[in-house]
Amino acid sequence: MTGRILKAAGGSFLVETASGVINCRARGSLRLDGVAPCPGDIVCLANDLNDEMGMIEKLMPRHNFVPRPPAANLDLLLVVTSVTEPRPNGIILDTMLALARLREIPAAIALTKCDLAEPQPWLDIYRTAGYKVFCLCKTDPDEGDDLPQLLRFLSGKVVLLAGNSGVGKSTLLNRLLPGLDRQTAEISRKLGRGRHTTRQTEFFRAGDMLLGDSPGFSALELVKQGVSRAELAGAFREFEEYIGKCHFPDCAHLQEPGCAIRAAVEDGEIREERYCNYVRFMEVLR
Repeated sequence: MTGRILKAAGGSFLVETASGVINCRARGSLRLDGVAPCPGDIVCLANDLNDEMGMIEKLMPRHNFVPRPPAANLDLLLVVTSVTEPRPNGIILDTMLALARLREIPAAIALTKCDLAEPQPWLDIYRTAGYKVFCLCKTDPDEGDDLPQLLRFLSGKVVLLAGNSGVGKSTLLNRLLPGLDRQTAEISRKLGRGRHTTRQTEFFRAGDMLLGDSPGFSALELVKQGVSRAELAGAFREFEEYIGKCHFPDCAHLQEPGCAIRAAVEDGEIREERYCNYVRFMEVLR
């Protein structure tokens, strides 16, 4: 029978099947293929189970994959960021959006704590870039809270929540899955950022949705995940219509004359904040 891995820890795997959730281990021969099973993977299980644990015999082909934190076969990456405590980090946010686009994973944004600070600047930046952005409140959910719209948007999808520590991923998961009681933690006042409470990626069933919590994302991953300078412009979705229209076919969109992307920034078609992060990423990748 087939199933989907919900959680992987210490060489064992929780696999959701039509018969229920089964605790499994993986056949040693899988290591010869160089692919380690991870949450989200669709797997084939042995039919002749001789002990209390199932046996993963085969991994089905993945249609996408995120290596850090490892997760596969996603319908959506929901990037979670708070508008305060900790304050937004555009570098980390744009890193996650870029990696999702390069791996052909649709992405959306959840802004948390919108009742504690003004979310409009962030709404303007990312809605202009073409992303769906949902505003969520912490202390007064009835005041301008987009949770009902978010639930409708997530319906039927396999979703991974990702974001730097302390932005409220686990709190949001608790709201999406009442009764889950996922552990949360206060913000470190000394460091101004969240403490890690999620140690590994794990998916939870919610009706027709699978929602995944992932460890805090707190560092740039572009270099570690092998992104090249040549493909970076394609990771910014609002750049797409201008790529190929520059004067030079190998334009890096930095200082070259006749750059269509820089002209779009000057005309206000591309937000300067996003372009500045593109320039920073190009320097990192250099």
